[in-house]
Amino acid sequence: MASHGLDHSLRARVATPDEAIEAGPESLTIVPPGESHITLLDAGTVTRVFSVRATDLAALASNAAAYAGGAPSVAPLDDWPMPGDGYRLRHYRLAEYSDPKIFGRLFRSRNLMINVFERVTEPRDPRKLSPHSHADFEQLSLALEGSFVHHLRTPWGPDSAVWKEDEHVEVHSPSTLVIPTQLIHTTQATGSGVKWLIDVFGPPRMDFSLQQGVVRNADEYPLPTDA
Repeated sequence: MASHGLDHSLRARVATPDEAIEAGPESLTIVPPGESHITLLDAGTVTRVFSVRATDLAALASNAAAYAGGAPSVAPLDDWPMPGDGYRLRHYRLAEYSDPKIFGRLFRSRNLMINVFERVTEPRDPRKLSPHSHADFEQLSLALEGSFVHHLRTPWGPDSAVWKEDEHVEVHSPSTLVIPTQLIHTTQATGSGVKWLIDVFGPPRMDFSLQQGVVRNADEYPLPTDA
C-alpha cells in the first residue's frame, strides 16, 4: 500500500503496530501488509493505492463488477521477492528524487509500481507525445492537479467491423483512468496552471526495473530470480 501526500503543507502520521513516522508533504510511503493507521495532522488530501491483495477493499471498488471475471490478459500478480530487511514503513521525500536525467520518479513494492511525476506548469508539446501500449499489465493514471487529454487508440485487427474510432478524453482533477492491456495511449497535459499526474502499474513493470537507476528504491526491493 502506498500513501501519497498531496497538499503542499500536509503532514500525516503513518503507523503500524511496530513503528510510526511523520510523513511530510509531497512524499510517498510504502506501508507493509497488516494493520496500519494514517492520521492527518493538517487539513488536506491523501491518496492511497492498494493492490488486489486487499480483497476487502477491492470488493468495494466502484468498478468491481468490471473485474468480476478477472483480467485474463493481465499477467498474474505474483509477489516479487521480499525486501532484504523485511517489511517496514518506507518513506520517500519526493523532492530528493528530482533528476532531469532520469525518467519520472518510479518506486516499486512487491506487487505494484508507482510513478510520481513532477508538477509541471507548461502544457505538453503536441509534437512530442509518446503513444504506446502494454502487453500484459494495466496502468492507472491518476490526475491530482490540472487538466489532461488521454489519447486512446484500439489496435486494428483483421476484422474491420470491430475497429473503433480513436478517443480523446479530456479529464480534470481529481480523476482516474484505467488503461487495459493492448490499448494504445498517451496523455497530454493541457491548459494553464499546475498539472500533476501519477501512474500506477500492476504488476510492477519489468522493463523499467531492468533499466539501471530508473526505479529509485530498486536496492530495497529485489528483482525476481528469473529476471
